[in-house]
Amino acid sequence: MNFPPMAWIILALGVLWLVLRLWSRKAEEKRQEERDARMAELLAERERLLGHDDSPHSLGAVVSDSTPPAKPKAPSENVCAGCRMVNPPDAKTCAGCGLEL
Repeated sequence: MNFPPMAWIILALGVLWLVLRLWSRKAEEKRQEERDARMAELLAERERLLGHDDSPHSLGAVVSDSTPPAKPKAPSENVCAGCRMVNPPDAKTCAGCGLEL
């Protein structure tokens, strides 16, 4: 078999390309397996931290049919529109400028 040198070079490059392609495919499969294993660990840790509730936590208030309990309102302080002074809740006029609240 007397092949020209260029044929040997092309053959060697073809074999090298196949070897590199197989090597990169195996490396990508290994990375994907490691990624999947890490994702499974993170999901298990999240479930452990959040409890065993199967409902999505971010949509709980949107999906729920019940209304949230009302918070008792504390008397708020009145702010004067003229001088921006804070007055007690039962005040009828501003203590600073005398405007009616």
